Amino acid sequence: MKIRIGFVSNSSSSSFLIIGTEKSHIIETLLKKEKATDDSLHYNIKESDSGIIYIGGCFEEDAEEESDIELPDYAGLEAKDLLENKNVSELRDYFVEFVKKNYGIEIREEDVDLFYGESSND
Repeated sequence: MKIRIGFVSNSSSSSFLIIGTEKSHIIETLLKKEKATDDSLHYNIKESDSGIIYIGGCFEEDAEEESDIELPDYAGLEAKDLLENKNVSELRDYFVEFVKKNYGIEIREEDVDLFYGESSND
């Protein structure tokens, strides 16, 4: 899977704009919590029931061997609608509180950022 920074569109790709994290230890913890309730986390872009979006990686159903499983590149919340009434600093606070409330995970504001680009299966 390729991830491009910038917005380029075609039928085999999806653009994203999320507030979230690229820290692997946080993404791994979020996924462990998700696996308890959702066995379908296997897409290049996947939104969980709680609203967390996972981008990239190779999930279990896509992997031929267990060693092929890769963590997603990013985990976060769709930012487009949130940006209508919050700035980026407020979005960081929002994501930190969202993760604490919904997952019981404490993360630092400096581990949260705005990420954008395009995910494709090429």
